[in-house]
Amino acid sequence: MSVTTRSRRPWSFEDDDQLRISMANGKSAPAIAVDLKRTTRSVRRRTEILKLSWKAKSGLVVREADRPKPVRHFQVGDRVQLSELGEVRIPRKSSKVGTVIRQTAHKPGPASILILFDGQKEPSRLHWTYVERIDRPSEGRR
Repeated sequence: MSVTTRSRRPWSFEDDDQLRISMANGKSAPAIAVDLKRTTRSVRRRTEILKLSWKAKSGLVVREADRPKPVRHFQVGDRVQLSELGEVRIPRKSSKVGTVIRQTAHKPGPASILILFDGQKEPSRLHWTYVERIDRPSEGRR
């Protein structure tokens, strides 16, 4: 007999409203998960339960200029830091700043990046959404 586990925290009406607003503003499931302090899987499952679509609804206007443009392409040698999502998912990472040493492609486009974090001997492979490029060295989080 299999045992099903319940979620740790039930969804409230306020959570559902915040989910709808975030979707209307063009946020991705991982970004919404960070805002609601839930997993990406639970956010996607809740959208299925509520029969919400990730496509824009009529009456909800989201200007393209308001949407953040993610930097998906990193070059070898780019200095990067953990993004907000990366810090939530990898809270115990001792160094949050590193250098891209390789980019891998699974399907079309880069999905994961090999990063050598400052002070580490071994590189870490992370999804591109977990890191963001640093424009100037002084902007790194430590």
